[in-house]
Amino acid sequence: MWLKVWGSLLVLAAGTAWGMAEARRLSARTRTWRLFASGLSMLETEISYALTSLPAAFQEVARRLPAGAVRSFFAECGALLERGEGTTAGECWRRAVESVLDPAASLKPEDREILLGIGGYLGLSDARDQVRQLRLARERAGERERACREEERQKGRLFCYVGFAFGALIVLVLI
Repeated sequence: MWLKVWGSLLVLAAGTAWGMAEARRLSARTRTWRLFASGLSMLETEISYALTSLPAAFQEVARRLPAGAVRSFFAECGALLERGEGTTAGECWRRAVESVLDPAASLKPEDREILLGIGGYLGLSDARDQVRQLRLARERAGERERACREEERQKGRLFCYVGFAFGALIVLVLI
């Protein structure tokens, strides 16, 4: 009897944990886009007002961001540019997206495509044009953050409830 009760509780807890993990993944995606927009804003400031070189600007942005995938991304971009790995800043950006953000940032394939599109213009023009492009990129990141926040609002609780309900369904089937 107690074995069934404990087993049922464990199955119910596992279903609930799955739902909460999915809700956290949505939250992490929103946070990633918020930090990315913030990092682009800082990069814009470093290029336009401090007149910092691109590798140093990436490193400064990484230093100012909280620890995580986005910080590692900006640090990797700066490191690749300083070492001269990659023919352009856009190539360094692409490598950093693939090596840092893909495995760690809870992003979807369409998010990856947006990020790859953002970096294609870096280092190819003067500072004024780069600032203009960074503003556009920051706006796109802000739009993506708002879309992710809306998805999180709509689906976050739903995942929690579905996980619990799925666990309860399995318990009912097993009993």
